[in-house]
Amino acid sequence: MALKISIDKFENMKVGEDGLPNPSGVEKKLVGFAVVNEANALLIIDKYVELSDSKTPEDYTKEAFAMAKKEIDDWAFNITNEGKTFNPDTGKIE
Repeated sequence: MALKISIDKFENMKVGEDGLPNPSGVEKKLVGFAVVNEANALLIIDKYVELSDSKTPEDYTKEAFAMAKKEIDDWAFNITNEGKTFNPDTGKIE
């Protein structure tokens, strides 16, 4: 199953220890992804990456994707049967 992964957020944001936006928190790079599968199901996932003067936009994106990969893979696996029909006579998903 092919996934299309687009960057939908890329900005600095102050974040608290709970991982939520907080004006008195620590500034991090917010990288958000919009993930769409072949059936047009959508997952929005955001990750906060530590800021560094030595990081490029690609570095931030790669690091955020590495943080999000398991959640993306789990989502893709879990929705593979959505919209399919279960046939109780055969015991099969069709």
